[in-house]
Amino acid sequence: MTMVVMMMCVGGVVNAPLGVEAQTSVTPSATSRDPNRFGVDPERRSGAASAMFTTGATYKRLVVFGGLYDGNALADLWELDIVKDATSGEYGNWTRLHDGSGTDAPWGRTGATACALGGNLYVFGGYSPGYGDFDELWKFDRTAESWSRVEASDGVVPPKRNGGTMTTPDGESGSTFLIFGGNGLNDVWEFDISTMTWTMVRSSTVSSGVLRAYAWTLSTTVVVLVSLFASPA
Repeated sequence: MTMVVMMMCVGGVVNAPLGVEAQTSVTPSATSRDPNRFGVDPERRSGAASAMFTTGATYKRLVVFGGLYDGNALADLWELDIVKDATSGEYGNWTRLHDGSGTDAPWGRTGATACALGGNLYVFGGYSPGYGDFDELWKFDRTAESWSRVEASDGVVPPKRNGGTMTTPDGESGSTFLIFGGNGLNDVWEFDISTMTWTMVRSSTVSSGVLRAYAWTLSTTVVVLVSLFASPA
């Protein structure tokens, strides 16, 4: 596996949240098209985590979690249908998958990172103004439409962070994802959902740090785009 890192800019305002002003929805079905959840646009926001579901789906879907709006960390989960359905002719509709309430859902946060893996959504890290940075891993089960906290079987977890990036080297049907950077770190960690364990692939160095990054996988190469880069003082 090859990792390519591209620097987009150096310096600037390092504490400005970046992300999509969007909210997500539920998988289109007779139930999910309830008017209380379907066809309603999410609030504007920054610093949201997002992932694309494309494998084996009639609808290709963009799923968006959390973000920051007017100083408040959001915890709602939305889905956007991005491919026009040949039968219904519908496309581009939002559905709210989860309103973020309850003790069994992640707290509101901005700067988390997410991926689609094994048909489910995985979200790691993030920042809440009332708590600080997180080192939690959460899974949203798209079939059960519920959240669950994912605990590493050996207790080893990456350092807390927000603003990092996540990608799946073997695609949605694989069993692992990689996280990179965030919070001035430039380390790489891998999580295996089959063994429920984290592995540090590359340690963080003191010479530089990544505050905001984006990643995607091309064949056997992981490409990382760094948009906020912290140099040592």
